[in-house]
Amino acid sequence: MPAKGSKFKLGNRDYVFNKKFYKKHLVENTGTELSFAVCEKIIEASNKHIAQVVTDEVDGFKLPFGLGYITAGKYKPGPTSEPATDWKKTLELWKDSPEAKAEGKRVYHLNFHTLGYSVRSYWFRVGRITNTKFHEVFMFKSYKTLSQSISKAFSSGKAYCQWGIGDFIERGRLENLYNKKYRKEQKQ
Repeated sequence: MPAKGSKFKLGNRDYVFNKKFYKKHLVENTGTELSFAVCEKIIEASNKHIAQVVTDEVDGFKLPFGLGYITAGKYKPGPTSEPATDWKKTLELWKDSPEAKAEGKRVYHLNFHTLGYSVRSYWFRVGRITNTKFHEVFMFKSYKTLSQSISKAFSSGKAYCQWGIGDFIERGRLENLYNKKYRKEQKQ
């Protein structure tokens, strides 16, 4: 999916979870003999595994090929953004009071149990690929498996950090230094 403000529009992009991508890229180009249902199950299992790693590990999941990291982090909704809507209570309010629905009133999650913090998944685009403007072409939107897993863990008391891009730039720098010094077989 193109990033907001990108020169690229949707155009002829393929979405991994549809049959068009399956037929064109897997069956015709590679000659795979797996059915669409089996491929779908493989993708679902991979998503669950990645969601578990992101939920359990403090520093998230490292993507291959220098694409960066997917991690969970907490944030405090600022004055420019409103807190997340509590849709269950909002719908109850609208059901009881048609005036409130007409006015568009909502009930918000105040997150008193987490001192006002909310949680979400982040894609930190650090590594070799950052020089190629990859982040200007693509954006990250978490799948429901990942979002629900992170939210459930945070509600249960899992402590997440407030990450910034500088944290992962430093981490990438240290990994590169380690690889050059101690992993001579991985020279690139």
